[in-house]
Amino acid sequence: MKIPPLALLRPCRTATLRGLSLVELMVGLSVGLVITAAAAAMFLNQLREQQALRAEVQLQQELRAVTEIIRQDLRRAGFDNQAHSLLWQTSDPKGLIDRTPGWQLTRGNGKPGQGDEVRFHYAKLRSDNRSINERIQRGFKLDGAQMRYLVGGQWQPLTDPQMSEVLCFEARLSEQTLPTDGLCRCADASPCTLKWTVQWLDIQLKARHRRWPEIVRASRIQTLVRNDALAGACP
Repeated sequence: MKIPPLALLRPCRTATLRGLSLVELMVGLSVGLVITAAAAAMFLNQLREQQALRAEVQLQQELRAVTEIIRQDLRRAGFDNQAHSLLWQTSDPKGLIDRTPGWQLTRGNGKPGQGDEVRFHYAKLRSDNRSINERIQRGFKLDGAQMRYLVGGQWQPLTDPQMSEVLCFEARLSEQTLPTDGLCRCADASPCTLKWTVQWLDIQLKARHRRWPEIVRASRIQTLVRNDALAGACP
């Protein structure tokens, strides 16, 4: 048996293995932190936009619900089994109060938290003889930063003060004279002096979100007041 030379039994030299240097490690960590921070900032930004959009929708839904309640109740104002007795009355000369037998509008003084106030009543009739079964009093007003609803003689909260802050509640009355052609037939074909006037009530509501003060939304409705006014007569 031939014995190999001692040189062949020497271990082979391998390449020296070296890891990352401290500088390379710090650069890698810095790049990773920058990417992580950018991803976190993008996530937080999207989360904030989603929360702001949700708050905006909540505020708009609350305003829409309040204005819809006001619209439905104002349509009942002045309903009675003797509608002919509920014609308009002369407004206050000072222009502060507009009155009808069915409802009353009190203008605010323009100070914060003191908006207009609308009070009205309507009748519930019996189904058998159409007589009055009950007269219901209703109303809406701005109290501080909250809308209130008159129910059962008590002012109940209508908006959530923890979510919204009502900035403005305005009610403005406007009149419109409609043509009476064809409604009045005069025997001598003389011009008819009959005037048919209707009243519109414009209501504007503005509020902002408590948590997101930059979110401000407004809602506006227009409703026709019952019992049109007729003036004049055929000659």
